[in-house]
Amino acid sequence: MLFLSGTRDALAERALLEQVVASLNGEPEGKAEIHWLETADHSYRILKRQRAASPDVFAEMAEVAAQFVDRHLD
Repeated sequence: MLFLSGTRDALAERALLEQVVASLNGEPEGKAEIHWLETADHSYRILKRQRAASPDVFAEMAEVAAQFVDRHLD
């Protein structure tokens, strides 16, 4: 499982989501990962003035998802 969450997501508390990912990885063949999207909120809106590099957040998500799939293909 891949979790994509914004660092400003008020509906997904960082500590709680990290705990969920850790518990999933405790299961047999646990392959859960989380990727934090800098300055993104729950709707993946970013703070353009605060984000160091401003690639499109959806392009970042697609790249991360593609890399995740590549790593987990047997």
